Amino acid sequence: MTDAELNLMAEDFLGFGSWGGDICFIGPEQGMSKDDSNLQIRFDAWKKMGGLDLLDCKIYHHNIPEYRWHGDGNGSKIKPQSTWRKLIRTALAFRGGLPSSLDVLNYQANKWASSNSKDCVIELSGLPAHNQGVDRPISDDFLNERIDRIKNKLQSSNFKVVLLYGKGRKNSCDVAWLELTRGLPKNQRGIFEICKSSTTTFVKAPHPTASKKGNTNEAWIELGKRLRQN
Repeated sequence: MTDAELNLMAEDFLGFGSWGGDICFIGPEQGMSKDDSNLQIRFDAWKKMGGLDLLDCKIYHHNIPEYRWHGDGNGSKIKPQSTWRKLIRTALAFRGGLPSSLDVLNYQANKWASSNSKDCVIELSGLPAHNQGVDRPISDDFLNERIDRIKNKLQSSNFKVVLLYGKGRKNSCDVAWLELTRGLPKNQRGIFEICKSSTTTFVKAPHPTASKKGNTNEAWIELGKRLRQN
């Protein structure tokens, strides 16, 4: 894979879903399994789908190909994705549901961050890695540009909730949080930090997979309910 291709994806590929949704989730970077080190396949899939800033999550993963999270259409077993499952619980509770594990799995397989969904799921790094210790210097170079671009997109969208989770390499999520919520008074609610502008509620959360006291499915569901009431 050439440096030019890495640069292009690091700069322009933001994530999955729709800018017309109600919740925007912002994480540190896409995950990938330890045995999946081929960024070329991901770049080719992104370009095949138009090289857009947002893609349909299911179609993209089928193009990688990665079938664990959405199935292959032939009845293959679908596995819960460890990061998404808590984010989905918050989204469904925010929209008035009481999400069971089956509800979450069905939503993940069929609707999560699709191009016509209410979800926007974006990353502060355009290049995936199987952990944050993987060296991605090209991706790091674009952090401030990506934060500025995300900020502009948020300002022109109508998200009711923007939720940042995790820390990321070089505390990228903390950097983004400070920039996106500059000047807004913050309140700590359990494991979540919350603040509001005139139109949007911002939430800072631990990574859904973090070993942190109180980081439970129930806490993420209650967060969704609280955000719905605001």
